Amino acid sequence: MSNFGDYIFCAMDLIIILLLIQWVKVSKLVKIEAKAGNKFVFSAMFYLVAALSFFQYEGVLRYIQTISLIIIGTLFYFVKSGISEKGIIMTGVLSDWKKCGKIKMNYTDGCVSFQGKTRPVKLYFEKDQLNAVRDILNHSNKKK
Repeated sequence: MSNFGDYIFCAMDLIIILLLIQWVKVSKLVKIEAKAGNKFVFSAMFYLVAALSFFQYEGVLRYIQTISLIIIGTLFYFVKSGISEKGIIMTGVLSDWKKCGKIKMNYTDGCVSFQGKTRPVKLYFEKDQLNAVRDILNHSNKKK
């Protein structure tokens, strides 16, 4: 590694990896996973950038960047959103039931909505998951 910027770049990679590890840990709490887009495509983009960065950098930084991006892509693939017994999990971040406030369930759209910190949030589920989601929501209302 030749300059200070390279060290900053590696430190940022480490911070992102640690953050994603925490998100994956929280994701393990998900009981019913929501449809959260195509995680495979997003992870594949990290792998593509890793391949390109391998040819862009030289020396030790080449290997550090490539390995970091592969780890980030892999970890992101395992981050989940959905419903847990402790609350609603959005991209690895847990909002406990009290923070979610009033939760609405729409059977027609197959979604659960609530007010997030800054905006309304919706989680979409498969139609066959909705009864199980309703059961967890009913159980959570007893805890509030």
